[in-house]
Order: sequence, then structure tokens, then C-alpha cells
Amino acid sequence: MTEVYKQNNLLKYADIYIGALGVIMISIGLIVTTPCDSHILFIIGQIVLFCSAVIARNKFYYLLQIVTFLGALFGLFGFAVSIKLFLLVFLSIIIISYFIYCGMFKEDKSLSVGAISLICLAVGYSINNNLVTSYAFGIGGVLQVIYAWCAIRAGIAVGWIFLVLNIVFLLALVVRLFEIF
Repeated sequence: MTEVYKQNNLLKYADIYIGALGVIMISIGLIVTTPCDSHILFIIGQIVLFCSAVIARNKFYYLLQIVTFLGALFGLFGFAVSIKLFLLVFLSIIIISYFIYCGMFKEDKSLSVGAISLICLAVGYSINNNLVTSYAFGIGGVLQVIYAWCAIRAGIAVGWIFLVLNIVFLLALVVRLFEIF
């Protein structure tokens, strides 16, 4: 009886455990000095976070992970800014349109914050200007923290993963901004 309980408890939190692994991989990617290794860790971490969001059955987070995964992939292969900007922002608009079509904004009042963060992150992944990228990621990250907090308050456990991830990103961004100025 106890063994079954332990297995069910592990499965109950599989999205959190898998998400934590993704956060760790991305966090390591933030401190790795070689750009190629950093992008690869980001890409693998994004895939792991995507799996976490799918297990949690959270549409916003797994669609967000598709955009961030493509952003990391485009960064690895050095796509032109115009192509990245068009594809990522266009994909974000399609995702937001899907949310509108499904009536998800009526169900989740905080989703508008998440949607704006999605656009900001898409722009951040697209632009190669350090200052513009930093501002886009900064605004997107703050909005992601707000959305994750709202998700947690609504009982969405995977929100903790994205809260921690975006706090880590914001701390890394502050360090990066000090390097720019």
C-alpha cells in the first residue's frame, strides 16, 4: 500500500521534477562561456520544460516553450534578425489568436499578462542589439513572473518552475546590464 502511494506521489509531481531539471540545464547554460554550448543547453532545457508543461497539461506554458525553443534554435544557427522577428512574432500572434478563439482569456484573466510576455520574449529572441534585447527580455521576464505567480495562486503547480526560471533569467539579465553599462 505504501509503495503504491509513493509511486502515485512521484507521478503526481513528475511535471515539477522534470521542469526542475530543465531549469537546472538552462541555468547552467547561462554560466557556460562558449556560445555553442550555451545554446545547446538552452535548447535541451527548453525541450525538457516543454515536456514538463505537456505533462502538466498547461497550454500556455507548452506553447511558450515552442517559441522559446525556436528562439534558442535560431540563435544557435544564426538566422537573420528579420527572419527571426517575423517567425517568432508571427507564431506568438497565432498562439494569442488561438487563445482568443478558445476563449482562454475568459477562463484565465491573467493570460493577457502572459500573452504580452510572449510577444516581448519573441522580440528579445529576435533582435541582436544588446540593449533592446535586454529590455525585451526584462519586460517579458517580469511579466512571466507575474503570470507564474497568478498561475500558482490558481493552483497550477508548474507555475513554480516558470517562476523560478524567470527569476533566474532576470538575475542574469541584471548582471548582463551591468556589463553593458
